[in-house]
Amino acid sequence: RATLFMVLQTAFSILLARLGAGSSIALGSPIAARPDEELHKIVGYFANTLVLHTDTANNPRFVDLLAQVKKSTLNAFKHQDLPFDVLVNTLSPSRSLAYHPLFQIMFALQNNAPAGFEIPGLRASLDMVDTTVAKFDLMLNMLEAPKNGKPSLSAKLEYASALFDEASIVQLAQRFQKILESIVAQPLQNIQ
Repeated sequence: RATLFMVLQTAFSILLARLGAGSSIALGSPIAARPDEELHKIVGYFANTLVLHTDTANNPRFVDLLAQVKKSTLNAFKHQDLPFDVLVNTLSPSRSLAYHPLFQIMFALQNNAPAGFEIPGLRASLDMVDTTVAKFDLMLNMLEAPKNGKPSLSAKLEYASALFDEASIVQLAQRFQKILESIVAQPLQNIQ
């Protein structure tokens, strides 16, 4: 009774807690911010950023942590129209140019069908551009897209090279995969 996004967010929060991020995990997450059906066909940039909180204290069972994540995520979605800059100004956290004010880690799940663009006589394609500068300390961008007619998930980790090296990121990805396998096999287990 939870979405794939919520399951992945919970698993990622478990990973971060196990790696020493503490028990209060704050993740940024982009949202399309088009809650009204009328906005779905309008061209324009409506994206916003949500701050999603997960409390991993007291070593809860995965299913209980997932229920907590579901509740807090749905609550955040209810307020997705609140502009992120208004949230930051209202909370007035201590500011630094060295890090983002409310979170340092971004999590996203792309699960919409790719947008089509067709004009007679013109062919267009989407090319992903690799950036050389990380916007956050760490960003996990997951893609849910069928491959050969079967469900498939892929992930891309973007990281600040001043904080992480490639070997650490590879190890982080392997640990994340093990957590996912573990929660599928034993969802009633405690997270630590």
